[in-house]
Amino acid sequence: MMQRLLSLLAPLIASLFGLSLLFFAAAWMLAAVYRFGKKRARVSGVLVFVTALAGTGIFLYLTASTAARRAYINLPMRELAIGVGLIAASAIVAAALAFGVYKLAERLGGNSDLRFGLTASFSIAVLFAVVGYGLYLTTFTPDLDEVSVVATPIEKIVVADNIPIQVFENAVVQQPTALEIGPDNELYVAGIGGSIWIMRDDDLNGAADSVAEFASGLKQPEGLAWSEAGLYVTEIDKLVLLKDTNGDGVADESQVIVDGFPGEEYAFHQSNGLTFGPDGRLYIGVGSTTDHRPETHPLAARILSVNPDGSDLKVYATGLRNPFGIIPAPGGGFFAIDNGSSGCIDTATQVDDCSNKIDVPEELNYIVEGKDYGFPNYFGIPPQDSGTQPPVVTFVDHSAPAGIDFYAGDAFPTKYKGQLFVSLWARNEIHSVRVFRIDSEHFVGASRLFISGILGPSALLNSPDGGLYVASFSSNTIYHIGPVANEAVPAASATPAPLLPGDATKGQALFAATCSACHGPTGEGVPSLGKDLTTSEWVAGKSDKELVEFIKVGRPENDPRNTTGVTMPPNGGNPALSEQDLYNIVAYLREIQK
Repeated sequence: MMQRLLSLLAPLIASLFGLSLLFFAAAWMLAAVYRFGKKRARVSGVLVFVTALAGTGIFLYLTASTAARRAYINLPMRELAIGVGLIAASAIVAAALAFGVYKLAERLGGNSDLRFGLTASFSIAVLFAVVGYGLYLTTFTPDLDEVSVVATPIEKIVVADNIPIQVFENAVVQQPTALEIGPDNELYVAGIGGSIWIMRDDDLNGAADSVAEFASGLKQPEGLAWSEAGLYVTEIDKLVLLKDTNGDGVADESQVIVDGFPGEEYAFHQSNGLTFGPDGRLYIGVGSTTDHRPETHPLAARILSVNPDGSDLKVYATGLRNPFGIIPAPGGGFFAIDNGSSGCIDTATQVDDCSNKIDVPEELNYIVEGKDYGFPNYFGIPPQDSGTQPPVVTFVDHSAPAGIDFYAGDAFPTKYKGQLFVSLWARNEIHSVRVFRIDSEHFVGASRLFISGILGPSALLNSPDGGLYVASFSSNTIYHIGPVANEAVPAASATPAPLLPGDATKGQALFAATCSACHGPTGEGVPSLGKDLTTSEWVAGKSDKELVEFIKVGRPENDPRNTTGVTMPPNGGNPALSEQDLYNIVAYLREIQK
């Protein structure tokens, strides 16, 4: 407790003494000027003034960050000195205004005490109104709950290669921050206001048929990860596990897995990105507590790793200012997006001067355990001897990358297969990124515009039908990108399409050619490759249509629901299979069920 108290008081005490030294020097410089005015004290006045001025200059130099080194004394003396100057200047301005109002009231009031009071009160009220309104216009930031932006008309959103786009849901969701697919292909959506919704597209027409609130009362949830244990959620200062123990679609149990994250000490910097790794551990991106200064919190500006039960929390990588999104990379490691600093100062090695802003690019990084990624010392491509890792690609400064995912579907043109999609919140854009591995610790890549016109895209995710879900934070909308199995029709004439009948005999031959390598010739499974389908309760509990759609999409090896760790490719790896073929395979699966 005492150590914690000392760690909190030490910076305050240091700043107190630092400011005292500045005032001490200023007092002696004033005294020197006074002595200089005396004819017999000019030599001593000059000596004292030069000594105090030189001492002040050296002190400010040693406590200020420069391009060549870190500060010798880690104090924000430059900001403190500027603050003192502003206080002094504002005191002079305030005194001048008060004197002016007093003289005006005295002149207009004459000998009447009432007229003096009315004139002075009116003048004071006008000053407060004018200055207050000016401050409101230049500094007011609305509460997030009051933000309401009209969504871009769907025909104005431009998607590369004329890929279809439509609204998935925009009636209930508010300021969405994160997306996750559940065990039955339902979509979980987190909102920064504290709610999580479940959305289902039962007729596969690219629009939500039902929306229900799964949880509420959370503190700024910004990361979701599903497992058989439940839904893991990053809140502003902790990681929690939400469970629906009675199966009614509402979370009725909440368990804190990890707490002690720094919280939102700097706007939108908190525990953000969340994903499962191939090793079954959870990986969490945590933002910094400052815009550009060296990080002092042991869990901030890092990617952390922890077991799903909360044990063995450790630092996986450092030097990341605000990693909003993180996903597993092929062959190990992770890809993470990182938001650069504001530009008033790029890093701890730059002069802290907002009059000379330097634009800092945003980054896509390949994350390897134990490595550092530059913040706050470097941005963009670092010097070779920096000991930090370079980014895979950079994005334009202040574009605020927020969402990331590998495209694993087959609804887009083939060239997008295996590419990354990154949403740039502040530019209303989504970029595709093609990456290439050059060694065990580095990728290189190139990005290009994929979608423009979606307001504040905050998260994106592969959809079960091979498309893409995109969350628009600024217009309270979830979009579906890609063609859909069944086009939406007016509700009055909507009728379910009849299921194609399956032929188990034909399905047996197709199963042997397509599925037997992993599931065995009779569906009883192959150890470490494929599950026993003859006793699978999951298969038994799905409709024929759901199984067909699952086979179409497949399941990547890094999906936390994939318990074998082996990729199930779309269509079982056979793109020539028709929908009729898939129904035939499902009919055979029904026949071999025990």
